[in-house]
Amino acid sequence: MLRHAQRFLRTPLPAAALALLPLAMPAAAQEAAPAAPAPAATAPSDSAMVNLVRALVAQKAITEAQGNALIAQAEAEAAAARAAREAAPAGIAAAPPGTIRVPYVPDTVRTQIKEELKREVLAEAKAERWAAPDAAAPEWTQRITIGGDLRVRYYGEYYSNQNSNQIIDFEQINLQGPYDVFNNPVLPFLNSRQNRNTADFRLRLNIGAKITDRLAVDLQLATGDDRSPISVSDSLGGGLRPRNFWVQRAAIIAKPTDWSRVWAGRFTNPFTSAALTTERVTLLFDNDLAFDGIAAEANIGKALGQDFNATVRGGLFPIDLGGRNYPSTSQDKIAYPAKYFYSGQLELEHKFGGVDVQASIAYHDFKNIQGQLSEPCLVYLGAVECSTDGFRPNFQRKGNTLSPLRRIAVDPTLPSGQVQPQPQFFAPTFGFRVLHLSAEANVPVWDKTFVKVTGQYINNLAFKRSDICRNGIAGQPFNNGGDGGDGNICSATNATPFVGGNQGYQIGLALGTAKIKTRGDWSLNLGYRYLESDAILDSLTDSDFHLGGTNNKGFIVGAEVGIAKNLVVGGRWLSANEIAGEPYAIDVLQIEMVASF
Repeated sequence: MLRHAQRFLRTPLPAAALALLPLAMPAAAQEAAPAAPAPAATAPSDSAMVNLVRALVAQKAITEAQGNALIAQAEAEAAAARAAREAAPAGIAAAPPGTIRVPYVPDTVRTQIKEELKREVLAEAKAERWAAPDAAAPEWTQRITIGGDLRVRYYGEYYSNQNSNQIIDFEQINLQGPYDVFNNPVLPFLNSRQNRNTADFRLRLNIGAKITDRLAVDLQLATGDDRSPISVSDSLGGGLRPRNFWVQRAAIIAKPTDWSRVWAGRFTNPFTSAALTTERVTLLFDNDLAFDGIAAEANIGKALGQDFNATVRGGLFPIDLGGRNYPSTSQDKIAYPAKYFYSGQLELEHKFGGVDVQASIAYHDFKNIQGQLSEPCLVYLGAVECSTDGFRPNFQRKGNTLSPLRRIAVDPTLPSGQVQPQPQFFAPTFGFRVLHLSAEANVPVWDKTFVKVTGQYINNLAFKRSDICRNGIAGQPFNNGGDGGDGNICSATNATPFVGGNQGYQIGLALGTAKIKTRGDWSLNLGYRYLESDAILDSLTDSDFHLGGTNNKGFIVGAEVGIAKNLVVGGRWLSANEIAGEPYAIDVLQIEMVASF
């Protein structure tokens, strides 16, 4: 109690409070207090604390000795306080005992302290998840990312009046056939003279899932009119029907190290290729083409800890592995000619005083693409499948040199002068082992504006003119013949010249923003393209220029501008003619708006 009294008595009390002390004391304390002689009369003090102590002594709450000790202590503290005030500099009042002084803190220091405290609190909140806005969401939602883009486009197709109207649609023959192309005048033909104006859209939804720090899943759903591997656009119109989503990508992506990566499943093209800034109208593979299979890459420069990029890539990609029951109508089954290709690429990248230069060399080897002539096929006895029907492409455009697959056996009972039906499928006359060279240079001009120069070259090393007539007149090429001769490329007496080829190149020049993302970004580009008939599979190359396929040449002019964040408006003009064969010129106008999210 003495300790509490000492703390309390350091504060002067008003006189009125003194009169209430007897009432505040417990009755038991008053009765239990031992009687003591009244203290000697003393003169009243002007200190409330002294008067309070004397009252406590008079009420026998404390002894007289304790009271004197409290008074002595209080007087000593008062003397020390007076001495401190006298020693303080002029104009500065001395603080009473027990006062805590707080030094002045500048605004900059206070701001720094506040920011450090904010960072610490936010870090703790994020780690413990007690203040995160998504704290109520399941844990798996933190590993999912969603994005995509929507493109709406006007599409104009303009044909020359001088075009041939005898451009056979071999894709339909292989899909709906076989067709008797030798005796049946009713064949599927491509449009070659009627202009067409239409509109389409493309919606792509990207979903990424992080499994671990080095393992992820990549998914993309995309629209599409049909099963084409090189286009995910869907026509507007069509009776206002609802549209389908196709699985465009479904891949597991692993990063064993910081300098390597592996894809498995269905994924975007892993091989780099120089293109215009719009990343369209590439020479070898269409920009929308996705690959099936497995691929890997390793950056040798990063692996060695060097300041340069040297990346090697490779993969194996199935195209058509066939069914388990081939041929389906035959009791005797045969091995299906599984179609696939494997690829390898070396890419080098380096900066020379701000100029970014990339160059690559790639090799793509396609298996079981070249058609083979069948064993004698007894169509006249009701055979509906022949031994090499499996070599026909499951998808194609136009341009490749094609030869018949079937060796139709002669019906010995056929009356003289009667024509025997010749139902046929077609496949490429040549194999494909494609060498691809690509280079580009990005030169900064000002701010974020660049000049981009690109170039590509491809050569089909499997192209051999000696293969044209390897199967005789029965397997001679059916298209890509020139003028003159008797119409047969493999004729023994008056052969029609073959006008196909195996090379291609594309050059481009672009000026503007490297990546158009915000308002005010822009790009202008100009290119020239030349692609012979058998330089690459016509089913895989760009689907816009000449409306897809090979055996074409011409110019590309385009422009794009960002009108808002992630909103781009652009247009391009693609003017293309055939290189050889029947006249077939097509110009394409595209005006589009693309919104990314």
